[in-house]
Amino acid sequence: MFKSQKIISPLFNKATTMTELFVGKEHTNKYAQFRPTYPIELFQTIFSNIKTNKESIIALDVGCGSGQATKEINKLCKYCIGIDPSKNQIQQAKQLNLENVDFIVGTDVELVNVINNHVKDNEQNLSANIEINSNSPKLTFDLIVVAQSLHWFDFERFFQQVDQLLSKDGVFAAWTYILNHFEGENGEEATKVLNDFYKTIWEGGYWSERRKLVDEKYETIPHIPYKDNIKRIVVDYKVDMSLEQYINYIGTWSSIQDYSKKNGEEKSKELLDQLLNDLKNAFGYEESVKVVWPIHLVLTKKLN
Repeated sequence: MFKSQKIISPLFNKATTMTELFVGKEHTNKYAQFRPTYPIELFQTIFSNIKTNKESIIALDVGCGSGQATKEINKLCKYCIGIDPSKNQIQQAKQLNLENVDFIVGTDVELVNVINNHVKDNEQNLSANIEINSNSPKLTFDLIVVAQSLHWFDFERFFQQVDQLLSKDGVFAAWTYILNHFEGENGEEATKVLNDFYKTIWEGGYWSERRKLVDEKYETIPHIPYKDNIKRIVVDYKVDMSLEQYINYIGTWSSIQDYSKKNGEEKSKELLDQLLNDLKNAFGYEESVKVVWPIHLVLTKKLN
């Protein structure tokens, strides 16, 4: 079993921003390869709250990473922009070669300016298919989403821009998946192993304080607009995968990235190998295991 060993590290600086995470080329490659996608039920739930016809929906994916959510949103709308502060993540996203999607570099606190500049540079091509505004912002959206990254944002400044960028009856949707559990034979015992590992990483100070917002299911995120229209929905995402695939996912955690920086790649590998062995012992087998990620979705709508 994974023992609650003492791991010493200073806490993340509370000023850590999304621009400082998931930006290295090696890590962005792992992120694109090993992060879970999202179930179609999640997107069906979101789009069922949008009045605009699918053929007309304009969407914005903020903190899009390598495009895991963008590629699904794109199937359900007319045009989509994905924005991320990491050039490496945007390069990964562009490799998806999605039609009617533009991926651009930008942060959560400069959305209006980034979009205005993008429209200005591409107005001739864009205006043939979508309506361009004469004033700022040059483009408004029927849907703005944030997938698994809202907890890194500057909430007050971000939501001020969301209010500017959403069209009337536009929907804002953000979601996070909390720590998973395992189902099936010996799933309960394996979940205990994972919980012990997670607690040890927390106690070692490798998680940012912002991670608490994920553990709290985004219920404590401040400044979410249109409070009277907020909905909260849970979607369980169930995936069969090998334990090796699962450990590769754990390796994409920001806390493991921080552990590697402070202790070296070899120590990080030893840490993940120990978790793999402990999970194998808990399950008693090495075949495919059932992983369940509870996805917590918060929706709100601009009515005027």
